[in-house]
Parts: sequence; structure tokens; C-alpha cells
Amino acid sequence: MLREELVNALAHDCVHFKGDRPCQPHLRDGALCRCPAYTPRNAKILLIQLSSPLTVIRSSALVHRLKNDDPNSHITYLTPWPELLSKEVNEPLTPDAAGILRLQMDQFDEAYNLGIDRRSCATMNIIDAQQKMGCYLRQGDPAPLDGAADEYLKAIVPHSRDTNQTGTLQRLFQMCSLEYRRELPRLFVPATGCPQPSCRGPLIGLNTSDDSESTANGCWNHRHWLRLIEMLTQCGMTPLLLGNPGTDMLNRLLASNSTAIYPGPVTFGHTDFNGKSKLYYYDPKELMAISNHEGDESLSSDDFVKGNAPLSVRDFMTLLGRCDVIAGVPGITTELAWSLGREVAILCSRPHNNINNGIKAFTDSEVPDYFRSRHSIIEPLGVPQEKAGLNDILPDQVFQAILERLQHSTADKTTRSDVPSNRNFTTDFISAARSHISNTRRRPS
Repeated sequence: MLREELVNALAHDCVHFKGDRPCQPHLRDGALCRCPAYTPRNAKILLIQLSSPLTVIRSSALVHRLKNDDPNSHITYLTPWPELLSKEVNEPLTPDAAGILRLQMDQFDEAYNLGIDRRSCATMNIIDAQQKMGCYLRQGDPAPLDGAADEYLKAIVPHSRDTNQTGTLQRLFQMCSLEYRRELPRLFVPATGCPQPSCRGPLIGLNTSDDSESTANGCWNHRHWLRLIEMLTQCGMTPLLLGNPGTDMLNRLLASNSTAIYPGPVTFGHTDFNGKSKLYYYDPKELMAISNHEGDESLSSDDFVKGNAPLSVRDFMTLLGRCDVIAGVPGITTELAWSLGREVAILCSRPHNNINNGIKAFTDSEVPDYFRSRHSIIEPLGVPQEKAGLNDILPDQVFQAILERLQHSTADKTTRSDVPSNRNFTTDFISAARSHISNTRRRPS
């Protein structure tokens, strides 16, 4: 009888209740249900995003808003990338058979589908929720619910981008029928056992891949990367190559012909790239010819450095958190670094084409000064915008932007309390780096 009384006395509606394991008040104090820590749970909220890790990163702003409006709400998030979720998510789920079955057996007060793909919309159809926002599946095709029409048209009618300049984050909130109040993505550097690069000077992450949802920027020439790595090394900085499997061969080539560190590629799963070959900007045959000393006297004929196993997303985030500055084209890596509170230098040949790549979300006039000041956008100089390409950006420009980001991080007095402080570099170090490069600028690259 005592057992039955204990079962009936369990507080299933408490925010601390886990269901399948002891709660924190019980582990900490041995407390039983209805203890002083008992707090009734309010709304049960479900978020769904199965197709874009970029949206998962950006949605941390939405999660923060939902928690701020109702601190006692319980948020469940269904996504293939649980590592990218905010700490404020109560229950991360992956879209496997167990996760989908778990959702079918539950009821929610609110459900938000942040995707437009058929998988997300079909999942939305089977969810039992009192209120649904986003898109659902209607006669086999995605269709918008109230508030999601703008985001839906963005995907279906690309020309609508010319007439609607709404920021990415603002559209995400509109999709959920919420007013945008300048919330921005905030993630935390996870604690992992990933080996940390040993370096005395600044650690500079170099993102060689455009791993975003658009290929408007293309890729930067390997000679530019080698020159930038040389400039960073000469000034006592440690270059760290970052990229996905599409640029793994390029990164191994750069690492074998420079002092740069390459820990291995990171993959966010095949669903974010839809299996398309557009990620493989660098022709493997061309890279192999370069590695064999054909047509490029600046590279050695050494073999590629040994390929490393792919990094997990958590280890990759840890490395990003260790970097002092991350430089590269806009995409998942740069947005992730920015959300982690890192300084970012973005190579951008056509900024007007990147409104939907997150640049608009970062440079909008509504963005607080702290976040707007944590990145630099590097554009080609002396080239008409309609003819400008990514390779018109010179290594000197990127190097100067990196120094500016280092100087800003040293002088910044508004650092987020949750962002780990790496190393403070004096203005003397930055001035010496500028002076050294200025003295060697005429040396042929």
C-alpha cells in the first residue's frame, strides 16, 4: 500500500520531474515529491527542425524567448543536431523511431515547425497539440499555417527575396506568430575531451568551406589561403583549418604545405546538404595535380597529410570556442562561432546576395551593439560590385580584419559572462604584427 501511495504522490506536473530517473532535488537533498522545490510546470512546447542546422543555431534565440515568457514551460526539441541546441531546451529528441514514437504518445500545448521540408511537415501532422505554428503537410505538399506564409514563399518563390528585406531571425519569429524583440542566437561552448591545440599566440580558425545553404560566395583560392597562413605564422599566430568533407582534401593540402593545424573535417549529417555535389568546390583532380608539383611552384610535392577522422559536432564547437578569431566565408561555421561569442571575420564578395545567409540577421540595425561589433565583413576593393568575386579579396585584407578582431576582443568591456575568455593580447603584440607584415609586404607571395 505504501508503494501505491508513493506512486500516486509523484508530482508529474513538476518542472523537476524526469519520469525515468531521479530529479535533482531528490539527488541533492533526498527530497520527495511536493517538497519546497516543487514548481508546477506550465506549457508543454514542441519545436521541430529536421532539415537545416543553420535554423537550429538561430532558433536558440526563439528558445530563449519562449523560456523568458514562461520560465516554467517544458520545451521538447526534435532535430538531428541535438548538439546545437540551447541549454534551455528541457528534452532534446532525435528523429529516429524511438523519438517519433515518444512524440506520438504525448500531448503538447504548443507545437512549432521551423522547417518547410516534407519530413518536418509530416511530423507536424501526427503531433497532438492544441496550437500549431509553422508548416504542415496538405495533400502531400507543405503548406503554411498562420504566420508562416512569408517564410514559405521565401522557399517556394525565390524572387520574393528582392521585395522583402525582413531579417532571417525576424522571419523565424514571424513563422511562429511571435513579435521579434531583438533576441539573438546564444550557444555555449560544451565541455568535451577534445584535445586542444597547443599554441602560445592567438589561435585563428580558418573556415575554408562555404557550408551554408547558398553557394553565392564560392571558394577562396588555395594560394590566398597559403599566403594568409604564412602571414599569420610569421606574426606568432597559430592557424587552425576548419571545414567539412567537401574541403577535406584542400585542408590536407594546405596543412602539408604550411604550419597550419588540421584536426579533421566536421559533418552535420547529409540532410543539411541534401546530398548535392555543390559543396565540392575544389576539383579533386586539380588538387592532386597541385600536390604532385604540376603547375604550381609554390607547393611542395609532399603527400597530403594523413586524413583525420571526422570531428563530432561537440568537439568542433569546443575548437571554435578555443579560437580567438574565426575567418572565412558565411555559413554554418561562422554563424556557430558568432553564436558562441567568438570574433568573426567574414569574406563576402556579394553582400547583397547573402541577406538570406544570415548576414542580414547579423547586421540589422536592431541588433544590439555588442553583437554587431563582433564581426567584420571583408569585401573586394577596387572592383565593380557586379564583377567582384571572392578571389578579389586579398590575403592582406583578411589579415588586417583578423588583427582588428583581436584588438576588439582585447578592448571589449562588454564580454558575455558565459563566454570563456581565452587569452588577452596586448596592443603591443597587435602593433608588432602590423609592423612585421608592413615590412615584408613587398616580398613576392
